[in-house]
Amino acid sequence: MTTLPQAILLVLVVVAPVFVLFAPSFIGQKLLLPLDVLALDGVYLSEVPPDRVAWWGSSVLADQVLEYEMNRRFVTDELRAGRVPLWNPYGYCGAPFANFHKYSPFMWPYYLFGTPRVLPWIQLLVAFTAGIGTYVYGRRGLGVGYYPALVAAAAFPLVGFFVLWRGFSLTYVAAWLPWLFLAIDATVRRPVGLAPVGLAVVTALVLVSGQIDVAGQALLASGVYAVGCSLLKERGKRPVRRLATVGLMLTAGWGVGFLLSAPYLLPLADYARTGARFQERAAGSEERPPIGLPALPALLLPDAYGTSREGSFYLLDGNQLEGPAAGYAGVVLVLFLAPLAFVVRERRKTAAVLLAIGILGLSWDLDVPGAVQLLRLPVLNLMSHNRFVFVSAFAWVALAALGFEQVLRRERLRLPWLLGAVAPFTFGVWCLHSMGHLPEPVGSKLGTTLVNGRALFGSVDSIRSIQESYVVAYARGALLCLAAVAGWVLVVSRFGTSRWLPTVLAVTTVAELLGFAIGVTPQSDPAMYYPEIEALTPLRGTPDRVLGLGCLPANLNERFRLREVRGYDGVDPARMIELLELCRDVRVPAERYGRVQVYSSPVRVDSVGTLACSPVLDMLAVRHIVVRGEPPAKAKPVTRGSGYWTGLNPRALPRAFVPERIETTKDDAETLRRLGDPGFDPRGVAFITTKSDWSGCVDALLGKRVSGRAEIESEDSGAVTVITRMETSGLMVLGDLFDDGWKATVNGQPMPILRVNHAIRGVVVPEGRSTVRFDYRPSSFVIGVGLAIAAAVALILWSAGIAGWRVGHRLFEILRAHASAAEVPGQNEPGPATAAR
Repeated sequence: MTTLPQAILLVLVVVAPVFVLFAPSFIGQKLLLPLDVLALDGVYLSEVPPDRVAWWGSSVLADQVLEYEMNRRFVTDELRAGRVPLWNPYGYCGAPFANFHKYSPFMWPYYLFGTPRVLPWIQLLVAFTAGIGTYVYGRRGLGVGYYPALVAAAAFPLVGFFVLWRGFSLTYVAAWLPWLFLAIDATVRRPVGLAPVGLAVVTALVLVSGQIDVAGQALLASGVYAVGCSLLKERGKRPVRRLATVGLMLTAGWGVGFLLSAPYLLPLADYARTGARFQERAAGSEERPPIGLPALPALLLPDAYGTSREGSFYLLDGNQLEGPAAGYAGVVLVLFLAPLAFVVRERRKTAAVLLAIGILGLSWDLDVPGAVQLLRLPVLNLMSHNRFVFVSAFAWVALAALGFEQVLRRERLRLPWLLGAVAPFTFGVWCLHSMGHLPEPVGSKLGTTLVNGRALFGSVDSIRSIQESYVVAYARGALLCLAAVAGWVLVVSRFGTSRWLPTVLAVTTVAELLGFAIGVTPQSDPAMYYPEIEALTPLRGTPDRVLGLGCLPANLNERFRLREVRGYDGVDPARMIELLELCRDVRVPAERYGRVQVYSSPVRVDSVGTLACSPVLDMLAVRHIVVRGEPPAKAKPVTRGSGYWTGLNPRALPRAFVPERIETTKDDAETLRRLGDPGFDPRGVAFITTKSDWSGCVDALLGKRVSGRAEIESEDSGAVTVITRMETSGLMVLGDLFDDGWKATVNGQPMPILRVNHAIRGVVVPEGRSTVRFDYRPSSFVIGVGLAIAAAVALILWSAGIAGWRVGHRLFEILRAHASAAEVPGQNEPGPATAAR
């Protein structure tokens, strides 16, 4: 049992590093956001005083500023307005708000206070969850003592995954991994009890807390751990029956956890099926393929191939966050403490299970045959397996806890264990060699640019800085390897029984991880937090749409409540992407991770100074074009200020309009071909595919000329009310993304919504004045809420039943004890000898 002083020390070692790392943000001097992203060319800020920008090279962290913070603000506003945020009207011409962790408990502080000042406190909560979970798992799951569990609790929140992905939702999932393993261990030990309830709750927390593919990887690792625990801990009679019981309760726990998270999972699954990015992954496309053995050095030394920060040069494909460096758990921890877990024979089976999980987590990066093919199977191929390394980091930390338990025994190991020093010695030699032979192009190619007096990678000083950063990283790795070799030498010598050795090892292990974490996470000047842009302020809340050309990447428009055709949410609704591709500027190619995040379309200035766009953009109500810099001489800006100007596209249709006639097409390909025709007139014609649902509703309108008008009367994120005034019956088109979750009524009567012009909505309306109301009520969310309520009721009943059974069993034992005492004759009477005296 943990005493109060031990509990206080545990909390201190877990939270103290967070305060050390982010002290400026805790006291309000900085914000825990990479706001220098806003100062990058073509993003947001046009002029920034140099003394306000701390250049971190944070383009790889841009999602924190371009997506996460915008989404947090949106959810906060929706909740305060009394709405569940299910639909985001500001991107992709509207889209389901499903691929964001809006239900994550780590987000609740932000929703409560509504300010980025709480971000360091959220990181404190993440570290606390991960650290305390690791401690409890060490004590109960692994059976180690207080100090080994303490070291593990301090180490896990500081591994590379938490450090490099700080501020991303991936770490919110990883923080629950120790609790998931703990719940599995408890369920295997006592399957008929409250442990499956805990497993269900933790499973739900894993699923709703952050990135869904990382949650899937955590559950995959937990399945491997469950199999290992079930096989290793099975003892006694009827093993098959007990294994069946354990398997049933584990499955029930996971299953109920999925049901609890159904309000999040079902809408996400519905939306993902319509996404271009998910469709590509399902077809076998790999954004980050395996690396192979070259990944191994970065797993031990995260800066072995440079960093993605300013002043360095990253050698591998992609960036450091997505690379093997995220699996870093410390040289001393991995190459010395973790192998010691195999010293005690009774611990070796548990250590073998953890080792298998650790290897599984690295299998994608290391391109392990068999494992890679397994991870490419359907469903599994939807995950980004390069991120699986967080499971490995936890496995090494758990093994290190077992190893530290061995160190505390102060037993001298046999000489053959000195072979453990081979690994750190070899890696140390590699580091020393790399110091004198830097990898290319950092070595000779950069040196050649210096010799020739040319600096292809920046100034001469920046090139030298890059080379020095590599030398420092390799020197650090060599010193850490020396420490690990020294540890092996000590444990096989008489010094292995020294009292000071555990303390030195604990301090060295945590200090190594903390040293890597210092300076990695950007903290920025609060003055750079999305300042006003004078040119955009007058447009705030306009019902029409805007398009940023060469500026304001998607989602930043939400800062001013502006609706955009561009969007960025990791899904990319395929139909809207296909529509926008018809008028893409070929000079701005699409990125695989965000097809229209920095999308651009040709725009010209006409003879009267207004702007002209593609007919497709006219159809989507793109009335305002936002441009950075100075306007052309012929242009007549509508607004100007803060380095921006906006121009008017007078040909843009209102979002609600009535086309003059309706035509049908045989399939989507024909629809796209006709929409992409330069002569397409969105006012004159609307296309409906004959294969689409409810296409027969317009049969009576085909070949007829329609006359009428429509205007939006009111709207919020989940509802739009349109008033139509029709001279004839016809089709009213709303230029927002079509989705099955929308329901429509015309004068209070339900009416089917047609998919018009490939991707937007339409409703048939009668002659005269009508009120058309669109409401977003996705059946997936309604069903999900029902399943979650049913699962919660089942958990409550199961918990009450177990508690009642325990109380009843306890009362039965007490009554039986009293009855047994009463049945013993003369128990309370003096014996014969006493009576004779």
